[in-house]
Amino acid sequence: MASRVMRNARRTRIRLAVLAGVAVMGLAACSSSGGSGSSSASAPTKTLKVAFSSYMPYSGVTAGGQITGLDGDIISAVAAKLGYSVQPDVMDFSGVLAAVQSGRADVAVGDIFWSKARAETGLFTDPPYYSGFVVIQKPSSEIDSIAALSGKTIGDDVGSAYIDAEKEIPGATLKIYSTSAEVLQALQDGQIDAYLGSPLIAEYTSKADPSVKLHEVAMAAPTSSQLAQHPAFEALEPAQTGFFLAKGNTKLLDEINATLRTFYADGKLAAIVKEWGGNPTEFLTPTAGMAALRIGVDRSKGWAEPSISN
Repeated sequence: MASRVMRNARRTRIRLAVLAGVAVMGLAACSSSGGSGSSSASAPTKTLKVAFSSYMPYSGVTAGGQITGLDGDIISAVAAKLGYSVQPDVMDFSGVLAAVQSGRADVAVGDIFWSKARAETGLFTDPPYYSGFVVIQKPSSEIDSIAALSGKTIGDDVGSAYIDAEKEIPGATLKIYSTSAEVLQALQDGQIDAYLGSPLIAEYTSKADPSVKLHEVAMAAPTSSQLAQHPAFEALEPAQTGFFLAKGNTKLLDEINATLRTFYADGKLAAIVKEWGGNPTEFLTPTAGMAALRIGVDRSKGWAEPSISN
């Protein structure tokens, strides 16, 4: 009975920290741009409706109802620079892009990966940061490649960009959950062996609840041979993230792009990445070939990705 109570208490803590997206361990408190931001000298005169799922440490809400997380702080800083106040709208990830397409929200944020398919349904900003690929797992495990996932059970949440690729991993079993919090709980409880995702999540979750013992290992990119056999494995390569807008909203797109490039140049993005535990060089430097993926899709010839090395 006692062990059941302890497990239930742990589930509650994980849900509060990850599913509800409430910032913990002082991470949000140290942010220079959390909430509505302060980089605009005058009071905001416009409202930016921002849709996101609770996916900390990338997107969530504070106890006071303000958007937080890495993406949350970036979009708050952008909004403040442009004279907007932020109106957060939290929902399941499966509805985030649709909220923008329907006009319920102006922009969707929260570690959203650019893809050709998604770019055909709306507008993507330039990358606010780039995302590596990690395997979240128990400390006793060192899964670091597609081959190492053979014989393992992978967990993922509805709407993930990785599901089609995960289905094709030879010898692996895939379980789908409703939320990322449920996936992390299943991993902690030993129901699955791995959760493929973005950096920072394992460290953030363990800080939220020290009884949760997880770590992340960088995953080797698919080989050319693996890609030839399984084109869906492209989703398991390092990715460029973006903020998602409705088709036709080009004015706001241009404003956000210009502001993001200013933040790359003046160190604003590097400071926000550091505050959330990331390495600016890794998060703000594209890998080779990323620009080519977008040329002819949603960018014209000659477009170059933003980078702190520019």
